[in-house]
Parts: sequence; structure tokens; C-alpha cells
Amino acid sequence: MNLEDLPEEPEERCPAERREEEAAKVLERMWAHRSRRAFEEEDLPQKDLEDCVAAAQRASTSSFLQPYSVVVVRDPERKRRVYELCSQQQMILDAPVFLALCVDFHRAEKACRDQGKELAPIDLETLLIGCIDTSLFAQNLLLAAEAMGYGGCFVGAARNHPLELARVLGLPPKVFVLFGLVLGRPCDDPMPMPRLPLEAVLHREQYDLESVSAHLDAFDAQMRAFARRLNRELQARGAKKVNEDRGFRDRLAFRLSTEKRPSPRDRIESCLKNMGFLAEGEG
Repeated sequence: MNLEDLPEEPEERCPAERREEEAAKVLERMWAHRSRRAFEEEDLPQKDLEDCVAAAQRASTSSFLQPYSVVVVRDPERKRRVYELCSQQQMILDAPVFLALCVDFHRAEKACRDQGKELAPIDLETLLIGCIDTSLFAQNLLLAAEAMGYGGCFVGAARNHPLELARVLGLPPKVFVLFGLVLGRPCDDPMPMPRLPLEAVLHREQYDLESVSAHLDAFDAQMRAFARRLNRELQARGAKKVNEDRGFRDRLAFRLSTEKRPSPRDRIESCLKNMGFLAEGEG
């Protein structure tokens, strides 16, 4: 169908009743999201993957730059090397594909040189644009995959050893893996994780400083209640229980306080500079 063939009136293109049904389906799919870490042996057909990537490309992009690429890894030996560099997470080996979601300014550098120009140094603002656009692309990709009956989980551990992972994937300068994504036909059914109260993230006109503590209190209690429910399910399966005393504050302090445990990602800034990002004085 060509654009000229479309009816002029929105109501003719998509009646209100149908629009409501389609909106409900999209919202239902978004509400149903869970990270899936166990997969059937079934492969993910190339056509399905290409459809997901094409849908992901419709995500918003700053100034039409589209500064991202995705490297698809299916080869068992290469996946094993990715697994070793990404905290040895079993789901990387079990999923039929591992997707390396990359911030990509190599393409922009090539375009500039084709025009007889040089790419400006990739400063913090430019890096942020790349990270934001890649993340929007990635979330669209996962949503498309879920709509097709697949499931997945993002892999932040892809930033543990960015230089080594870049070599495994043959990435040129000015390209790095922002995070990974395992995809496949899920065979697990995890309990959906709760989210912060809507009022904790939805502010009106100005940031609501007064309610932060109250929202943290409420979510601490909600997380502990969730842990108790989860442990009943884990106990029935004979699986290891989680700490029921740990609230949301504990989680934030564990990951973000000055007492957080050392991580390979602590050297991400120097790695990015070695890969052609963050001009001198940035970061």
C-alpha cells in the first residue's frame, strides 16, 4: 500500500474501537514484561530476528543520527567467549542468540570522511546521545520480540570487559557494547518484579522532595512482602531462598553507595577513551 492509498481521515484509517483494542494489546504486552533467563532449545529464525530489529529501528533517534548497531552472536564458540567476559551467566549459553547492542559512531566517522571532513571528538554529550538512542532501540527490539512470543534479558555485564568483548566481536574504533540481550523462546515463568509506586516517579510541575522518604518506606515494605511471596514459590521448587529482610534502600546502597563492592566496570571511563570516546577533559 502506498501513502496515497491511505484514507485522509484518521477514523477511516483506524476506527476508534479498533484503536482502543490495539492500545489495550500494547499496554497488556508492556505490563506482562519480565526478564526471561531460561529458554527452549528452539532456534530464533533469522526472519523473526530481522523483523524485531526492523521494528526497533522505528524508535525515536536524536537528530536522525541512529548511532547504534547490533551484532548477532549464534556461534557456540563465540558465545562461550562472550559468556566468559560477561560474568559467566548461563543464560548466554542457553539462549539461541546473544545480541550485542552497540553505540556506533564509526559509521558517522566514515560519513564525515566521505565528505572530506573529520568527526568531531566524541564528548560526553555525544556519548549520551549514543547511549540514549541505543537504549531506545534496544527496548523497542525486546518489546517486538515479546509480541512475537519470545523473551529475553538485558546483560549489563557486557560492560565488564569492553575492550576484550570488542575484539571478540570485531568492533572498529568508536563502537562499544552498551549492553547485551539474550533472546529465545522462554521456558521459565518468573514472578513479575514490583515497581516503585507511580507517585514516586510521577511529579507534577516540580520535583516533590517531601514525599521521597515516604515512597521509599512504602517500597521497602513492598519489596519485603514480594520476597516472602517469592520464597514460598522457591520453596515449592526446592530452590534457594532470597533475603526477606532486604528492602529497596538496601538494594540501592549495595549498588550505589561509597561502600559498594569493586566492579570491573569501575574502569569503564578509561576503556571508553581507549575506544575513541570521551574527548580529553570529558568524563
